[in-house]
Amino acid sequence: IYTDMKPLFWKKIALKNKGTTNPSMPKLEEGQTLTYMIDRNKYVFFGGSNPPKDPTGSTGKATEPKKEEVGSPVSSSLKFSTLKNKNFLKGSTSFSSIPTKKDTSVECVHILDPGTFEWKIERTTGKAPSRRTHHYVWYEAPYLVVYGGLSPEKKALTDIFCLNVDNLSWKRFFSLEGPPPRIHGSFTNMGMKKYLIGGNSLPDNVVLNDIWTLSFEGVVWSASSLELPGLLWSRFELADGARAPPMKGQDAIKVSDSLIFLFGGYNRAGEPTDVSLLLDVDTRKLINFETKGAKPTPRAFHRLIALKDNVVCLFGGIGSSEETLKGGSNIQYLSDMYILSLDDGFWTQPSVGGYAPLPRASPSIAGNQSEVACQVLVLGGRLRDGTVDYSLHVLEEIDPNKGDVWLVGGTAANEMNRISAELAQAEKTITEQKERIGELETMVRKVRDEWETKETKKKQLKAAIDEVRAEREQKMKEMALQVDERQHRMEHNRSLMDNLKPVSYTHLRAHETGRNLVCRLLLEKKK
Repeated sequence: IYTDMKPLFWKKIALKNKGTTNPSMPKLEEGQTLTYMIDRNKYVFFGGSNPPKDPTGSTGKATEPKKEEVGSPVSSSLKFSTLKNKNFLKGSTSFSSIPTKKDTSVECVHILDPGTFEWKIERTTGKAPSRRTHHYVWYEAPYLVVYGGLSPEKKALTDIFCLNVDNLSWKRFFSLEGPPPRIHGSFTNMGMKKYLIGGNSLPDNVVLNDIWTLSFEGVVWSASSLELPGLLWSRFELADGARAPPMKGQDAIKVSDSLIFLFGGYNRAGEPTDVSLLLDVDTRKLINFETKGAKPTPRAFHRLIALKDNVVCLFGGIGSSEETLKGGSNIQYLSDMYILSLDDGFWTQPSVGGYAPLPRASPSIAGNQSEVACQVLVLGGRLRDGTVDYSLHVLEEIDPNKGDVWLVGGTAANEMNRISAELAQAEKTITEQKERIGELETMVRKVRDEWETKETKKKQLKAAIDEVRAEREQKMKEMALQVDERQHRMEHNRSLMDNLKPVSYTHLRAHETGRNLVCRLLLEKKK
């Protein structure tokens, strides 16, 4: 069991008070990114369906850009040592963008200071990317690189941009070929090469199992144009014809110079998994990672982050099937946290004090990756009720030897732990009550809709009855008129019959016309 870390504690920092507006704070939603810039000790926030507001206003002037410093990017990823015990490694398993006229370029980025937890908005220049969520971002000083994502029109993007943080100028990478459009795959920075694994293709909605590499080795960073050449995508084939399992919503992280650790995600059956895999990019083998200890439950849309060398943290996600997601109720959102020691493949579920984050999926998560005092920030993501939490949760190591009342023994520690537990329980109760209120509101809407439907049918039935009744009354009137007319005719005929009198044959012969005479003679002749 990994015991080298200090005790962990959650802090909750309210970034937005109810009824107030902070123009420097981003609008939070699902699928945004928070990235740590190690050379500046700052976090940069990117993404969203709505562009960030320019604090200078429409007539304001942008800050003068700094002089550009040309050079290749410097990776800020942790240096992982080679795994000490490999006995747990067993077995092996067998684009251009789509822009639309409605897209608006991202003209500003948000910077968070971890010392004061204050936001600052910076206006950018150059060829900025369009609005998007569920994209991939990494930082290699002084460049923030953005790849792909989902547009506000729900179209998959495959374009790549980089922001020079020194002069806040955007440039776009030029590439003729690349992987098919997708979202919800995993993207891992392995230095000059990046690895894209799986995901959900759009628009045909197929869970993918392909692997692609993105190389920056040929990029001309000193190019003066807004289009940077030299980017190269290539298909990554596994050894011995093996194929990766189809997956989406998984997460992946670099664990050594040649190994990528993957966990969870949805399979093609739409079920969340708890599969742990290691991809060796040198030998091109995908290996089952046989872990031990308190393993995480099956999930997707969780987040992995490195805490220290050979120590990985897993947080949150969704534990329900895609079929349950479509139903919209009884969805299992998660807020649990697990720590994996890569030296022996052992999972632990630490006891963490403080104000833990609410269960959520696809949050923004980043960390300072410090060996002295690690810090992990959790921001945004989708909550159970479909909203977003406008609080920043900070996971930190606390040194009990420095007298932190959160962790040292005694009355103060017990009191603070009790308060933390009560706050967590209150938050849980509030969330459960919100869910219950939501369910009741849904039931009320359903009953109201059913009542309105019945009222509509009742009105329609009454109108139909009135129409039939009116037609029947009209027909009865017409029939009464016909009866009256027939009775009148019968009385008239009866009157005529009453007025008839008998006459003699002589009388008839006397009134006989010439035509009648001819007819009578012909008849007598036949006789």
